[in-house]
Amino acid sequence: MGFQVRPRGRLALLSRSAVSAVVLIGAVLWSSGASVQWQGRQYRIGVLNASFTAASPTVRGLREGIKAEGLEEGRDVRFDVRSTDGDETRVAPLMAAIVKESPDVIVTVGQRGTKAAVAAAPRTPVVFIQISDPVPVGLVSSVARPGGNGTGISDLRADLVPKRLELAKELMPNLRRVLLVYDVQDPASAADAQRAQEAARA
Repeated sequence: MGFQVRPRGRLALLSRSAVSAVVLIGAVLWSSGASVQWQGRQYRIGVLNASFTAASPTVRGLREGIKAEGLEEGRDVRFDVRSTDGDETRVAPLMAAIVKESPDVIVTVGQRGTKAAVAAAPRTPVVFIQISDPVPVGLVSSVARPGGNGTGISDLRADLVPKRLELAKELMPNLRRVLLVYDVQDPASAADAQRAQEAARA
């Protein structure tokens, strides 16, 4: 049995996640008193991008989603995109630069950037993507009642942990020991390890 790895599928997934984030951005601006028709002013959207390029699938997806809503970049919406180039030490200064521009909403990718946004701009709505589970990392109080200024899209990675173990057991019935590498300083990673241990006992 063979299989193929298709990177384009991953890129498409990231882009679709970003397009979905546009719906949340619209809801956030509307709930904060912005016009439902998006008319009368230009809205500023700050984006902290974790990739090596400002033209990442995430940013592309955001721009495509805005365009699909009938909005014109430069007229209705202005993006302020900052990229870390994969260097996590740049998260704090880049977020400070975004906040300085007084955005109407901030879009973040991943846990570190989202935490920086919530801390640096506690009164600015933050829409996040690519978060495994926002509850254990302290970004929201609960899925039903998030609280705070953050909302977003979970990638359901945490739910996949026990499923992967189940699949491994089906493929290898004699499987007895599994090595799991995780980061003890990362709450989401630690939660994944706990889920794996619970699934293993079951």
